[in-house]
Amino acid sequence: MKQKLVLGLIIAAIVIASMASQGMAAGVRPLVIDLDLRPGDIQEFEVVVTPGAEEEIVDLTLYRPIQLRNGSLAYAIPEEGELTAADWVELDRTSVRVFPGEEQRIQGLVRIPFSAGGSYTVVIMVEPRIPQVQQGIAFQVRYAVRLNMRVDRPGLRPSAQLVDFELRPGEEPEP
Repeated sequence: MKQKLVLGLIIAAIVIASMASQGMAAGVRPLVIDLDLRPGDIQEFEVVVTPGAEEEIVDLTLYRPIQLRNGSLAYAIPEEGELTAADWVELDRTSVRVFPGEEQRIQGLVRIPFSAGGSYTVVIMVEPRIPQVQQGIAFQVRYAVRLNMRVDRPGLRPSAQLVDFELRPGEEPEP
């Protein structure tokens, strides 16, 4: 009986919140961009912000992922003077106005330094702005677009050379 009452209260709260809430509905694609690069490469990429039912302003910010001790990820804005892979990424716009029925395309550019080698990840956080004047509850959905850069350079991959190869029969002369 008590469980039914609690479940009923939860359902009622969700219904009331959904009636009084304003949700940000813009979307984004792709959520993962994989780039295979070499030192000194310059590569373009594109992020598409898809529209919701209402006009929205969407901000794009570069973050660096941080793996916590429990294995989960946190995101931090690179601090001034901190050298990270986010310094290699440029976006043509950091804020876009998305109108219903219109996609907005944000062009990006990655410039890999000659000293780079290995795998790097930068997160482009796509966040709709919450309107200043609102009633009820507002939900904000952030999208973390992961930009994976694999920079291949000589000496990174282990190599081996086969020196000798022969076949020997077993105890019973089987092949």
